[in-house]
Amino acid sequence: MESNKKKPLGLWRHRLQDPGQELVKEILFDNLAYKLVSLFVALVLWLAILGRRDFVATQEVEVLFTPAKGRSVISQSADRVRLKLSGPQATIKRQRARLSSIMIDVSQLTEGVHDVDVAVQNLDLPSGIKALSIKPNVVKIEISSQ
Repeated sequence: MESNKKKPLGLWRHRLQDPGQELVKEILFDNLAYKLVSLFVALVLWLAILGRRDFVATQEVEVLFTPAKGRSVISQSADRVRLKLSGPQATIKRQRARLSSIMIDVSQLTEGVHDVDVAVQNLDLPSGIKALSIKPNVVKIEISSQ
C-alpha cells in the first residue's frame, strides 16, 4: 500500500519539475490583473478607431448656373457631376437626400464660351463631410444675351 501512496507524490513532483509547464503558467498567470486591464484598454481603443472610419459615398447632382440679368446659358458640356463624399455614415445619408443640385454663380462672365470650375466652395456641406472629388470638375458653358 505504501507504493500507491508514493505514486501520486511522484506525479506531483514530476509536474513541478517540468520547466515547460512552469514557464507557460508563469507567462499566463503572473500579473494577471495587469494583463486583463491592458487587454480591455486595447479592445476599447480598437473599437473606437474602428467606429471612426469614414464612410465614402458617390452621388450625381445637377449643375445649375445663374447668369447675370439679361443673359442666359444656352449650352453646357455637362448637366450633372459626380460627387464623392466622405464622412460619418449617418451624416452622409442625410446630406445625400438634401443635395440634389449645385448652384454656380456666373453673373460676372461675359457673352461667349467659358470654362467654369465646379469647386468644393459651391457645395453647401455640413461640418464633418468632405468632398473627395468632383467629376467633371470643369464644365464648358456658352452664355448669350436674351
